[in-house]
Amino acid sequence: MNEHGSTRVSDIGVLKLYLSDDELKNLLDEAARHSVAMRAIIVVSLASGLRQGELLRLKWKDVDFQRQQIIILETKTISRALSICR
Repeated sequence: MNEHGSTRVSDIGVLKLYLSDDELKNLLDEAARHSVAMRAIIVVSLASGLRQGELLRLKWKDVDFQRQQIIILETKTISRALSICR
């Protein structure tokens, strides 16, 4: 692990980056200072792994609270559902 908190997987040449606990806290604090919506977008993004376009196209009708799912219809690959928890 280097000073940026990343690890290189040398045999396949992939660089994986992770936020430290402090970086995550700072990101969420700053987002909350901006707006509740900004914090919510960042939390959903980090928790779901949605691509930027998928995240920005979400509408309330895509959230099924009864089944606890977010339905992703417009994706690069296939439509899918993400489980959400309370």
